Amino acid sequence: MTSYFERYQQGAYEQVWEDLLALGPAVREAPCFNDALAVARETMRRVRVNVLLLIERLKRGGYRFDEGWLGLWKTPEEREEMRRLSPVDAPPLPHVHKRITELEDLAGSLPLSVRAFYEVVGTVNLAGVHPAWRKPRLDPLVVISLEEVLDKIHPWLYPAGEAREGPYELYIAPDETLKDGAGGSGPYVIPLPNPAADALLLAWEELPFVTYLRMCFRWGGFPGWAAYDVRPEADLAELTAGLLPV
Repeated sequence: MTSYFERYQQGAYEQVWEDLLALGPAVREAPCFNDALAVARETMRRVRVNVLLLIERLKRGGYRFDEGWLGLWKTPEEREEMRRLSPVDAPPLPHVHKRITELEDLAGSLPLSVRAFYEVVGTVNLAGVHPAWRKPRLDPLVVISLEEVLDKIHPWLYPAGEAREGPYELYIAPDETLKDGAGGSGPYVIPLPNPAADALLLAWEELPFVTYLRMCFRWGGFPGWAAYDVRPEADLAELTAGLLPV
């Protein structure tokens, strides 16, 4: 029988992820687990390639990464701290597997897709301003770092004078308005624990995380363009040319 990983390599990208998601928690059982994790890591290797291509192309087009969301932090010290926690691009943390174990011990199982993202991609933050685009809510691709996730979990674990309630909501990214530097309505989150292959990204049309990444790459890192009838087609064609399917 052909493995999920072999099918993925042969081009059945979306179908393989649909099949893995349909397994639910059983994806962690032998012999499926290693096969599914291999798919997740290969997917995120492709995501990493695409992210680096997009950053290079955006820089070439005059995109200013140091604006928008970063502008909400006014002092030089605050801005430097945000650059550290949410850089444009950063590889996985040193000892990333130890840090993932730390997060799972606190909040429960990560879906394999998110685990592999932290292992292989690290973080990405495309928030900023393009000199030729004058549209709000373009929703640039952002996935905050595992370091920032771990920083955010402690107020949930130890709320001041309050009882902790409900599952932990893993903060993936700010919403589209906060990315523009305006007040947001709530972040994109994934409730934990979630032992499945992938998980719904709440507050973003409730699509699975991998589907969200796929949509981001379809729109050159800015899935908000899907809401507009008039788009910079030449720019988008240049951004998306040759991106790897995930």
